[in-house]
Amino acid sequence: RLKYNLTWSTAGLVNEYLNPCESLRDGELTMVPPLEGKEEVIIDGVTYEGFTTSGGVGTLCHTYAGKIKRLDYKTLRYPGHLELIRFLVNDLRFRNHPDELVEIFQRSIPATTDDFVIVSVRGMGRVNDRYEERTFWRKVAGQYIGDAFFTGIEISTSAGVCGVLHPLLEGDIDSRGFVRIEDVSYDQFMASPLPEVTQTAQARSRFSSSRCTRSLMRCERPRPETGLTMMMARLNRPMVSSKLAIVSSEQIGRAH
Repeated sequence: RLKYNLTWSTAGLVNEYLNPCESLRDGELTMVPPLEGKEEVIIDGVTYEGFTTSGGVGTLCHTYAGKIKRLDYKTLRYPGHLELIRFLVNDLRFRNHPDELVEIFQRSIPATTDDFVIVSVRGMGRVNDRYEERTFWRKVAGQYIGDAFFTGIEISTSAGVCGVLHPLLEGDIDSRGFVRIEDVSYDQFMASPLPEVTQTAQARSRFSSSRCTRSLMRCERPRPETGLTMMMARLNRPMVSSKLAIVSSEQIGRAH
């Protein structure tokens, strides 16, 4: 009934469900509770439910505080998952016993390597005095690279790390102090020698408006009234289970 399989750290999964979530409200950094803000999201004809979870937003809230009105990080699951997690965490009070919940998940939920990752970006804001929405998404599935099989989450995670390390090692970005992923521009990231399979997946997924995609990924100087939605998904095959993360940023008072 959870419609979910384990694809990564079970302890990390439980932490996402239990810990407060960094967000932006009216441009200011704030903390919101997990498992809230439920919304329906449809990607490539498949319906998911989105809700707040902790950890995945990285440093975005600190980077864009005062620059955009609202930003939320959300995880997507297949419909019905959230209600069961709320029952476990709130009604059965596993919020106070996270280690026991980890043990239950590891004992009862099967793991899988048959997963895929969806990255979706939605930008909402004013362009030439007109309120617009622009979107982008792509999908990375588990597959063989050489003689070794890598899951979707392994490919997407390693590509992100390599994409940042390459310009750092080449001296293209400042290596002193704390380096945020936002410090690496879209062009620098795409110039990295990522695995061919990842580059191919990125090329297939680009919209006809490359300027729109580049603008969203680079997030250059967003206006105060501008909203961005960035979704990163780690999912298992449909009807088996799902994991998706969504970063949602929109202008307060505006409808999605």
